[in-house]
Amino acid sequence: MTAAINLNNITSSVVDIQSAGGAVQLKDVTGQRVAANTTSGSIDYRGDCSGGGDYVFTTHSGAVDMTLPPTASVDLMARSTNGSVENAFPLREKSHNTFVPQQGRSFAGTSNSGLSSVELQSFSGKIRVKKQ
Repeated sequence: MTAAINLNNITSSVVDIQSAGGAVQLKDVTGQRVAANTTSGSIDYRGDCSGGGDYVFTTHSGAVDMTLPPTASVDLMARSTNGSVENAFPLREKSHNTFVPQQGRSFAGTSNSGLSSVELQSFSGKIRVKKQ
């Protein structure tokens, strides 16, 4: 429940992680669906989100950090209710969103062809998207 979870070099898989408070670290994990949900632990994803899958990372009070290479093809949405969001990854702003982006709280955009869907959510934690 509160132990750290580390996954490395897993491809073309379905990954679904549930944790009460342990940190989740994913490096080069790809697939049809890659999901991590934690109550108070942090989530750190490093990879390219390849494969055209769905990537969903949710935490209540922990941080979400995502580091992507310039070649990542993502349709990305990040939203924190009471925390903050930071984006240092080049994204084209989406003209049609399912929500209205708020400066410092949410953003949405695409990179390259937007093949994989990425959703990052936190209630009170910080979300950071970085360029590798």
